[in-house]
Amino acid sequence: SASPRERFSFDLDDEVGGDARIGRTVFDCKCGTGSLVLGLGYTTFGGSSRFRDLGYIWSEQGLRITDTYNLMTDPGDLPPAPFRGQEDDTAPDGYELGDTPTRTSTPVAGGATTSGNYDYDASAYTLRAGLLFETPFNDSLDLQFGGGVVGTMIDGRFSFRETTVVTSLQPYSTSAAESSTSFAAGGYGEVNLSLRVASGVYAFVGAQYLILTDISQTTQGREVELDSKNGLVATLGMNFAF
Repeated sequence: SASPRERFSFDLDDEVGGDARIGRTVFDCKCGTGSLVLGLGYTTFGGSSRFRDLGYIWSEQGLRITDTYNLMTDPGDLPPAPFRGQEDDTAPDGYELGDTPTRTSTPVAGGATTSGNYDYDASAYTLRAGLLFETPFNDSLDLQFGGGVVGTMIDGRFSFRETTVVTSLQPYSTSAAESSTSFAAGGYGEVNLSLRVASGVYAFVGAQYLILTDISQTTQGREVELDSKNGLVATLGMNFAF
């Protein structure tokens, strides 16, 4: 017997996606222009974690649990060993085991060693709204910065496989996988450099800082938590002015 690790948090090791936005200028001033921006985005990401515990985090010791059942017949009537017994008194040999066992728990020296593999993969669908301010450096190069609010729907799949080894006992393995949909809300800020490459066509490079409410998913008592409080994303794309 070993206590399972109940909660998991690990870094994402791959993230790729894109979005489409539409903007409308809402004010002009000497230093630049401001636009209201609406956008839809799609991102895929995933991560994995490997864990090994020597018994001091999950459980201080391993336990051997033994259940003893009363045999509801005369021991002298038993056939030669090994005797397996019967749970049903209608069985051909007529032997029957009691329904309620006597349970004993014995500490096992050396504790329990548990190792596990945990994987999380997801797709995120994002809706955002904000303001983008643009100020020119010269006729071709502009600085853009802004921010706003964002809402995200995440389709995620969490899977794991654990193996627990207790001294002198057979290894025990368990695994599970489950998919679910979660929702998160938050805000974002961004800064870009925009270069005009043709009339009405601009290439930009920049960065976004995203803050979302935490998302968690539970499978068989194990929980993975997606911490989005410090999401920094590099961006590259094209703008078209009509």
